[in-house]
Amino acid sequence: MKKRTVCRHDAGFILVEHLIALLITAVLVSVLYSVLLLSRAYDVDFVNPSYLDVEIMGAQMLVEARLMKKLSVTSGNVLTLHPYGSGGVVTYRVNNQRLIRQVSGVGGEIYLYNCQSFKVELISDQSAKLTINTSKNESYSFYLTTLQRGDLIPVVEVEEENGIELQDDPNLLEENTMQPEATFLLDEGIDIENEVNNDDTQ
Repeated sequence: MKKRTVCRHDAGFILVEHLIALLITAVLVSVLYSVLLLSRAYDVDFVNPSYLDVEIMGAQMLVEARLMKKLSVTSGNVLTLHPYGSGGVVTYRVNNQRLIRQVSGVGGEIYLYNCQSFKVELISDQSAKLTINTSKNESYSFYLTTLQRGDLIPVVEVEEENGIELQDDPNLLEENTMQPEATFLLDEGIDIENEVNNDDTQ
């Protein structure tokens, strides 16, 4: 008859396994917690518009306005771009905190989300100043200017701290008195006209 060998330290092996499992769990929890903290620190806001979103939208509107005959504003701060000939009239309006672009009142393309207000100041039938306030209480302003047919105006890009300024050569404009020098400037609460006038006096 053979003797059965019994391992005397079975409970000890189980305790070591539990300790290793707890150690691995603690390491995983600490790593996941640190990753969660990093992801919150560098969280990307896909809902609220950023400076880049407004800058891209403003550049698209500027290009479109350059191809139009004139600008007008109707009640409720609805910006209307009137084309040459029989092209479709383009309108920009805020509806349910969305800046929407429509052509001849048909369809609708969302240009910007979480747009609290859209203010249009008509300088002349050729130019307007637009101010957009977002849901994050950020304010962005830029100018739109149309071109007279046949005019070719060179655009100079100037890097500044508060945005990109595109300046037209005022000698080539047909109506110099009503055209602002800075036709496209994104800013955050900066008085654009005073800055342009101060640059001229210096």
